[in-house]
Amino acid sequence: MKDTASTDPSPAPGEDAGLAPGTRLGKYEVVRRLGVGGMGAVYEALHTGIGRPMALKTLSSRLASEPRSQTRFLREAAAASRLDHPHVVTVTDFGAEGGVSYLVMELLRGEDLAALLSRDRLSSDRAADLLLPVCAGVFAAHAAGIVHRDLKPPNIFLAQTPIGEVVPKVLDFGISRWLDDEDSQSLTATGALIGTTPYLSPEQIAGKPADARSDQYTLGVIVYECVVGRRPHEGEGVYAIMRSIAEGRFPPPRQQRPELAPELEAVILRAMHLDPTERFESVHALGRALLAFASARGQARWGDYFGAPAGKPALMLARTPTPTPTTQELPLPDGDRLPPTRTKGRPLPAAEPETTETVAPASARGKVIALAVVAVLAVALILLLTGRHEQAPPVPEPAPVVKPDPIPVPAPAPPVEEPKAVAPAPPPAIEEPPPRPTRSKRRAPKPASVRPRAPILD
Repeated sequence: MKDTASTDPSPAPGEDAGLAPGTRLGKYEVVRRLGVGGMGAVYEALHTGIGRPMALKTLSSRLASEPRSQTRFLREAAAASRLDHPHVVTVTDFGAEGGVSYLVMELLRGEDLAALLSRDRLSSDRAADLLLPVCAGVFAAHAAGIVHRDLKPPNIFLAQTPIGEVVPKVLDFGISRWLDDEDSQSLTATGALIGTTPYLSPEQIAGKPADARSDQYTLGVIVYECVVGRRPHEGEGVYAIMRSIAEGRFPPPRQQRPELAPELEAVILRAMHLDPTERFESVHALGRALLAFASARGQARWGDYFGAPAGKPALMLARTPTPTPTTQELPLPDGDRLPPTRTKGRPLPAAEPETTETVAPASARGKVIALAVVAVLAVALILLLTGRHEQAPPVPEPAPVVKPDPIPVPAPAPPVEEPKAVAPAPPPAIEEPPPRPTRSKRRAPKPASVRPRAPILD
């Protein structure tokens, strides 16, 4: 893994050798040089009080010799140190000692976005996942009144946490702001910051003051490069690139990569609009537009911040000129709409027309199906009636009527007498047994004895 702003540590011809290891600047002791650029050099330094490694950035000797440059450097460093955002590099200290102006930042481990893009282009969801935190950090700086003016892939650092999570962070906030237009448009002497010119906005090319909309234009350029795999403005030499930017001439993203979603192309073209007033109203609105193309995890992470329901990406379509006379306009979250893309000077190459398929809602589909069924039944009925009329068989002649022989009517049967109902015989009476005589306690008298009489003989 590389450290913060790590580039070629060797100085270019004509540059000063910088600070040697062991050099003390206030509470910080230089350990080694990490990189060098047109503005100065970046070192790994040790906080002698707490023993913590830090990143120390110094102003180049060429710029440090100008009192006005030193004053603006320290003023912008003070403004950057007041920024407290998880996706902006933290500036912890700044000062000047021995003619050297410096600022101190957190030391990050990882690589910058330029190193990642040098290996391959990114998918739409991967690009959105990485640039949504960048939009959040840039918008926080704009809210604090700070414009970056030098956004580019080398200034977007993909820091890795100890658990392997990638945290994008914006570098050099409040530093490039003080550079005049001539310095910011030129390539650096060492090549460490090559690519500054292709990321300039049209108003910077025209010498106008850069504001938050300039940073938005550059973010659109970075999104283009992430998903297409090349910069939109390329040419032989700095002036050819500057002319391309000033005239708004570059191939549309889908001309370079046809499989990209037309809605994503519309977002990029709006952010890169030649007219600053036709761009998104803020970098926050640009992030809300990019949210629709993030992964499910990215939408869940940033849905609340950018104001769109998590897991429900909104379809956004810019009102760009098309060969067809009708255009479709879909609302954005919170009622925003993408204005039409217009260019000044030479027009952009027209993208190939694309056919889109519109899916009707369930209720409309039901009505269409019912009407189709009724139509099919009506046609079938007409064909059936027509066929019967054309192929009707001839009517046969009526057959003669034959009267059948009379059927003899049988004589009525004699009436059958119904059997008379016989009343059932009453059941025999059951005589109750005589009452049992009761025995009296008194004994009956014995009968008197009668003596037999002798017969009387005549």
